[in-house]
Amino acid sequence: MKWHYTDGIIHLEIDGIKHQFTLEDVIKQSSAYKERRKKTVIVFFASSLGVMSMLLWKGGIPVNQDIFYYVGYFLTPFMFGGIIAVLVSIYIKFTKREVSELDTILKENFS
Repeated sequence: MKWHYTDGIIHLEIDGIKHQFTLEDVIKQSSAYKERRKKTVIVFFASSLGVMSMLLWKGGIPVNQDIFYYVGYFLTPFMFGGIIAVLVSIYIKFTKREVSELDTILKENFS
């Protein structure tokens, strides 16, 4: 595999087959990853807050319990928030409409 960069274009040669990618496309992919990550963090905190509010809504904070009870009581919403965020992240990742040719080439040759 050989590659070089000239005038905003990345030239990639694999097994005699030449590919060209613009730098703008590579930057666009990077910003798409950052957007997915940002959405996942927002979903995590929103779902954790939602589960915590449902937990505290009717019952309030219990009194006279062991410390392990409180650890589990307050960590449970974050566990559910994490599960929801992972599922949303997977959904967002696999439903993206544009699959980059550069990603496909790199996955084929480095996997």
